[in-house]
Amino acid sequence: MNRVTKLPRHVLVVGAGIVGVCIALQLRRAGLEVTLIDRDEPGRGCSFGNAGIIAGDVVAPIAAPGIVTKVPGYLADPEGPLAIRWSYLPALAPWLVRFVWAGRQRIFEQNTRHLASLTAQAQAAFAPLLAEANAADLIRKTGMLTVYETEQAFADGRRDAAYRRRFGGEAVELGPAEVAALVPALARVAGGVRRPNPHQVVDPLTLTQRLHDLFAKLGGQTLRFAVERIGQVDGQWQAQGQGTAAQSDALVVACGAWSKRLLDTVGLRLPLDTERGYHVMLPGAEGLLSMPVSSGEGGFFMTPMRHGLRIAGTVEMGGLERAPDPRRVEVMLRRVRRLLPGIDERNPSSWMGFRPSMPDSLPVVGPAPGRPGLFLAFGHGHLGLALSAITGKLLTQLLQGEAPSVDLAPFRADRAWT
Repeated sequence: MNRVTKLPRHVLVVGAGIVGVCIALQLRRAGLEVTLIDRDEPGRGCSFGNAGIIAGDVVAPIAAPGIVTKVPGYLADPEGPLAIRWSYLPALAPWLVRFVWAGRQRIFEQNTRHLASLTAQAQAAFAPLLAEANAADLIRKTGMLTVYETEQAFADGRRDAAYRRRFGGEAVELGPAEVAALVPALARVAGGVRRPNPHQVVDPLTLTQRLHDLFAKLGGQTLRFAVERIGQVDGQWQAQGQGTAAQSDALVVACGAWSKRLLDTVGLRLPLDTERGYHVMLPGAEGLLSMPVSSGEGGFFMTPMRHGLRIAGTVEMGGLERAPDPRRVEVMLRRVRRLLPGIDERNPSSWMGFRPSMPDSLPVVGPAPGRPGLFLAFGHGHLGLALSAITGKLLTQLLQGEAPSVDLAPFRADRAWT
């Protein structure tokens, strides 16, 4: 369903990451009364530590053809680009089955088109928010480069580039000399693929904070407490936790990887799991690169930011409770040393965050099935920053009774999983 018949006047948004802030801000800009709730300050969760990429071109789902043959290797290699904690495997198994199923060629191509329907509007949806929040200085239109250290990996990169072009994306293959001319600091590699479209955010936390400042300036309210459950009371939706409660005509769940626990309290079961992502900041190395560079083999980005070079990425499936694994950072650093010889590693700082991941790589955006007044916006995986503004725009259209500018059927909570 793409329209709402009973229009709310007041909306609760649970989750003050970049997705929740963009939703709250755009609802407020549209004239609705909005209360934003989070246990922490805006942008301090996963939005703090991302790689800073706003992709507006073709992005392929993580679940790809042939993934079933790679899963055993992932299980056996805790230092690969994707690691699975053995102790977490029983809990992950249902998600993993759906992930492998989504990697079939037909489903993969279908989901590529669905993601493209969102990414095509991603950058345009940000434009008015950046202008009003005086945040345009945080965006650089640099494009990005993926490099490959071996000929075998570069062959995979060329296939990926051809796939992106097939769906209308722009991806330019570069030989070793062209890569060296574009990014002189890189060691010699087998080749690279340049994507001109993506924008870079030089300070993701500050971006979220400025958007939140605009929300507050426009009269939006922010409450700080951990929401432990949601439910309906006298026809309204209520968020409860820590002896505190807030209620409204409608409620949006946008709390990322924690959304599953919250929805369990209303009996809504979704296959949401957690990709634990890592980063390390090197404060003396940001001048080495003029654009984000990703490692084709390593599955991470090297992004020059205001406060250093951020090396961010890889995936570890391990849930919300386990402690960070320092080996994940060291794995990235070892490859970075090869790609950027002599890099300044003094005064590093590391971080781990929780990406909300659906097995088909598509977010959940739209009304909750069978629960009028409850709306969902989570599961963006690696694309939370990129898709935050368009997600806010779509929910605002929906809550105003308008037809969303993107068909939300593929992103329904009750879509088929097998």
